[in-house]
Order: sequence, then C-alpha cells, then structure tokens
Amino acid sequence: MFKLMRWLIVLLLAAPVFAEATPEEVARTFYRWVQTNSEHDRERIAHQRERLTPQLYAGLVQAFSYQPPHDFLDFDPWANNQTGSTGYDVGRARIHGESAKLPVTVHVPGGGTSGYTLVMQHSAAGWQISNLVYAPGFNLVRMLKEINKR
Repeated sequence: MFKLMRWLIVLLLAAPVFAEATPEEVARTFYRWVQTNSEHDRERIAHQRERLTPQLYAGLVQAFSYQPPHDFLDFDPWANNQTGSTGYDVGRARIHGESAKLPVTVHVPGGGTSGYTLVMQHSAAGWQISNLVYAPGFNLVRMLKEINKR
C-alpha cells in the first residue's frame, strides 16, 4: 500500500510536466526562437516545424527558396516589415474550439510598435501556428499561396 501511495504522489507531482503547452507558451517559444535566429530564420525554419501547421510550414519552405526575379517573400513575415524587430510581446489567447487568436506586438528598430493577430490551430500535435493576419484580407497564408502558385 505504501509503495502504491508513493507512486501516486510521484504521478501527481509529475502531471504538470506532461501538460500540453498553451497557445501563449507555444507562441512565446516561437518568437524567442525568431529573435535569436533573426539573421538565419529562413534557413533554420525546420527547427520550428512542430510549432507550425503543415500547410504553413510547406508554404514558407517553398516561398523561402525563391529569389528574384521570381516573386519572393521580400519582407520579414514575423515582424511584418523589412527591418525586423527588437522584440515581440504575445497577448492572451482568445480560444474558440480548436482555434486561437493572439495579439502580437512587434517592437521595431528605432522605436515604435506595430501589431498583428497570430492564428493557431489545435490538433493531435498540440497548438500550432497556422497564420499571421496583418490586416483584413492581408495575411501570410494568402501571400504564400500567391507567391507559390507560379
């Protein structure tokens, strides 16, 4: 009986370790990686494959391979600009069923901020980034489809 109680206590203490990451945790981990790898994120995007939906990952890999004169992704998709960022703040997720939307604030070089909505989907793989919505009708997945259709 004592042995069983000891195992139950170990399992109860370990339960938080096995808990699934929240959308905020996944997003913050992703943006820490982006900030650390900002000069090489296109070459190293495979390191973040598990944090991206298969559709977004495939679209990024294809678009990142293009160079002029082909249409190509000529801006930093994580900062939504051509100068990058000095940091990111991820807000609280609004979860609706299997999807979540999180506000992202981008700190731009020279001061100031901009923002967009990070969209995530939940699947057996956990929470994954599925799109970045910069403005109504202007989002990363749509841009990737346009670039990659050629």
